[in-house]
Amino acid sequence: PSPLIYCRGRRFRLRVSAGPEVPGTAGNQCTEPDKRRREEGIEVTAVSAQVSGKRVVIYDDLIRSGGSLLAAARAYREAGAASIAAVATHGVLPGDALQRIRGSGLIEKLVITDSHPRAAAVRGDFVEVVSVAPVLAAALSA
Repeated sequence: PSPLIYCRGRRFRLRVSAGPEVPGTAGNQCTEPDKRRREEGIEVTAVSAQVSGKRVVIYDDLIRSGGSLLAAARAYREAGAASIAAVATHGVLPGDALQRIRGSGLIEKLVITDSHPRAAAVRGDFVEVVSVAPVLAAALSA
């Protein structure tokens, strides 16, 4: 089945909801859960998509502590998501952030680019690192 894409950021939402640019999405709408900031971090207050039994892919431009990522993943799991993966352009992941994300049991796989120096250190069975070099080379040669 086609994954349901969740992302943060208006520009990516518009791009994903167009459908064909993201292989395998089959026109699924990109949706962001309702949330509010609290002193302890992000609290997700509602999920606006039908995720029960579906694979959810969470996209974010940057993962630091993983707090927002885990809050969203927890909400989707509680709403019945069958599985959850995460994709981020920049995986900063300082300190124990990666251990917290993996240890939560909510995210089955994390995919990041090599745009941050820490990417090489966190690459492994849980974290896939994708090179941005081909994209940059294509842009420079165009």
